[in-house]
Parts: sequence; structure tokens; C-alpha cells
Amino acid sequence: MFWICACIVGDKSEGVVDTASMEDAILDSGAVSSIDAQQLPAAENPCRAPQLASVNYVVDGDTFYAQIGAYEEKIRMIGIDTPEMGYEGSSDDCYAQDSADFLRERIATDQVWLTFDQLCSDTYGRTLAYVHTGLGERGFVQRQMLQRGFAQTFPFDDTPAFHSIFAEDEKQASDGGLGGWEACGWE
Repeated sequence: MFWICACIVGDKSEGVVDTASMEDAILDSGAVSSIDAQQLPAAENPCRAPQLASVNYVVDGDTFYAQIGAYEEKIRMIGIDTPEMGYEGSSDDCYAQDSADFLRERIATDQVWLTFDQLCSDTYGRTLAYVHTGLGERGFVQRQMLQRGFAQTFPFDDTPAFHSIFAEDEKQASDGGLGGWEACGWE
């Protein structure tokens, strides 16, 4: 089953339909699982084939736990960095909760597609992945987080596939003073 949003934004008498809101509507798990993984943006020579994963728990704005087959893996989103959540009595960094909440909303479908780059895990044993809830730019979670100011770029030599695209997305948010760029004065 697919959910369709007929979102009207602005003056209803003018009948202005906000197609961006319609594209942002979160689809149910069946819609995500029906995506052809070969159509997802992916790196050349990835360390793994695309994987359909069930989201178990969001840790913060760039990390979550997911079930992939019989295994639960801690997923670290490639190419972005979000403010740190406060642990063990310390306070959250500016915009940390906002970033985590946005990620929860984006992956609320319960299922996501993961695509990979040249390196599959980091020194902390986390699985490094690009996260997708749909096809194209609006379904590429890292891009949405960067474009809306919920994350900053975090380029890494072993995961180069989207460096330039992510940098453009970050610049868009920075120039527009969106999210943490305005609220926290990110530089």
C-alpha cells in the first residue's frame, strides 16, 4: 500500500499545491522495499551490494541501529556529521536534538536502503552507508540533512563518491542560513 499526500500550502482559494511536500511524504515500508536498488545513487566499486534494512533505533543525527538480515548493525551515515548528543550528564551540542529528530522523521518508514562506498566500516566497528528512503535527491537522506542545515559535510578519503554533491548541498544551507547555520553559527 502507498500513502499519497495531497498537501495544500498557502492560500487554499488559490489552490497552491506544494509539490515538495508531496515528494517529502514518507512512504510506508512496502514502498521502500519495492524500490529497485539498482536505481539508487551508489559509489563505484562499493564494498557491498545495496542492502534493505529495518531501522531499529536512532542514536543521533548521523548514527542508527538497523537489522540487515539476521544481524543488527550500527550504521554511521557516510559524508555527514551532526552535532553530538550529550551523554553521561553532559549537555547536547547546539542543534543535536533537531538533527536527531529530523533523521527519525526521515527514516520513520521503518525500512531504508543502504548503499556503500569503498570502505564498509570505521575504526569503531560501525557500518558506513549512504541511506535512502526513495529514489533521487529527496530520497537520499544525507542530501536532505545537508540541504536543510541539519548536518555538515564530513569528507573521508575512503568514501569519496558524493563529496562534491554534498559540498554543494552544504553550501546551499550555509548560504541560506538554514538550520544549524543560523541557530548555532556553524562555520
